[in-house]
Amino acid sequence: MFDQGNLYVIGADPAVQGWFRAAQFPFSVILTHELPEKAAQPALVLVPNSLIVSNGYYQLNNHPFISYGNLSEIETAFFLGARDFISYPFDYREFTVRVSRQLFMQREIQFPEYNIFLHNNILQGPAGTIELNDTEALILRMLAVSEKHQISRSILQGQLWPGLQKTSRIADMAVCRLRRKLDRVSDKNKPLQIKTLYGFGYQL
Repeated sequence: MFDQGNLYVIGADPAVQGWFRAAQFPFSVILTHELPEKAAQPALVLVPNSLIVSNGYYQLNNHPFISYGNLSEIETAFFLGARDFISYPFDYREFTVRVSRQLFMQREIQFPEYNIFLHNNILQGPAGTIELNDTEALILRMLAVSEKHQISRSILQGQLWPGLQKTSRIADMAVCRLRRKLDRVSDKNKPLQIKTLYGFGYQL
C-alpha cells in the first residue's frame, strides 16, 4: 500500500503526531527526531516552519523538505528552501496531494533503451546533461508513467495549469521546450522524442 516513498516527520508536537497515526496515506510516514544520513529514495522531510526559523538553516542532511505552519509564514518557508508549504491545521486531501506530488518528483525515471535518465530535475543522456524546470520534469514523468506513454492535452493542462482556458497554448509551448532539451541529451541516431497525437495529446 505504501509505495510512493517515505515521509520523515520531525519536530512534530503530540497533536500533529496523533493526526498522522489516525490517518492512512499512499506513502510511509516515519515519525522521528533524527534523520538518517541516507534514506531510501524517494524521500521527503516534513518539518514545522518554526523549527527551521529557530535553528537557522536546519540540518536536513540535504533531503528535500516541506514545511508547515501558519499561512503568514509561507514566504519565510520558501526563502529557507522548502519545496512546498502546507498550512496547519492540515486538510487530509490537500496534504496527501502535495506530498505525493513532491515524492513523485523525487522518483528516478529511466528510459534505458535510450540511455536517458531523469533524477529530480536533472536529465542525463548520451549527449550530455541538462536541467529541466519543474513543469518540464513533471510533463516527462507523467508521460513516462502513463499507459502507452500517452497523455491527453486536456489532462496535462488541467493538472499543471488548472483554470486556464482550453484554447491556451501553454502546454504546447512547455512540450516544445522539453523536446529541445531531450534532443540536446539524446543520441542523434536514436533520439527520445515526444510525438504529437493530433486531436488527443502527446506520446513518448
